[in-house]
Amino acid sequence: MSSIGAGEFKILIVDDDPLIRDFLGAFCEVNGYRAKIASNGHDALSLLQEDGNYSLVIVDFLMPNMHGIEFMRQVREKWKTISIIAMSAWEDIGQSFIKAGACLFLEKPFDPYVLEKEIEAIRNEGIPSCPGHAHNDND
Repeated sequence: MSSIGAGEFKILIVDDDPLIRDFLGAFCEVNGYRAKIASNGHDALSLLQEDGNYSLVIVDFLMPNMHGIEFMRQVREKWKTISIIAMSAWEDIGQSFIKAGACLFLEKPFDPYVLEKEIEAIRNEGIPSCPGHAHNDND
């Protein structure tokens, strides 16, 4: 598969923490990715309904109204090929994210260089759901 250009690589950021949303939004802008931001799973599902043409979703676990794993289950029902990077301050939730279909779990606080490397790997490899790509940044 061919790689996707940075400007064509759309990322949906889902996190209730405004500092994380701002950081990830700026991170995407600096790296030339188009990004949309949602503060909870319900809003993110609405954005996906409007335009499900996202390459990657970056999602937190603990959010109001719908936690990250339930959000992922709903995403996987309709958008099976979207890559998902999950993150949480709770290290022990990582395996649940991976089992639910995440490509990668990052424990907060995470190293932005690890995130950049993983996004680039997903983008360049052209593997939409990145099977077999899952690992924790602590490996």
